[in-house]
Amino acid sequence: MLYYVPAVIGIFLIGFGVYHGYALQAFIRRCTVRTEGVVEAFVCPPQKGRPLYFPVISYRDRDGKVQRKQYRWGDSQWHIQVGDIVSLQYNPQNYDEFYLYAEQATWRQYANAFCIILGGIIFISAYYRLAM
Repeated sequence: MLYYVPAVIGIFLIGFGVYHGYALQAFIRRCTVRTEGVVEAFVCPPQKGRPLYFPVISYRDRDGKVQRKQYRWGDSQWHIQVGDIVSLQYNPQNYDEFYLYAEQATWRQYANAFCIILGGIIFISAYYRLAM
């Protein structure tokens, strides 16, 4: 009975990795326009646990209007500072959606692949354990 627990954990990790990867790629696919923006500030909303900082970026859209938006993903440490110029991609139908690909931590960029691989290893090892 306990041999099924690792198989369920493996399936959960595979499912999480696939869902996270699909959601991230769908978001990036919607962000089709490339431009540069300036880091205006960092916002740190009150929360429990370690503080997460959300950069506020201003950029010009296709029409030349300045958009000042807060990034949807926070991090405890960024490699950018206020006043830095960053490359970004934004969604022309929804200016709140933009992506700072090069500024994301490396582990966040590959978290979905890691979950899929780890989940596959756990599932296969549980399967072979059950077969014996």
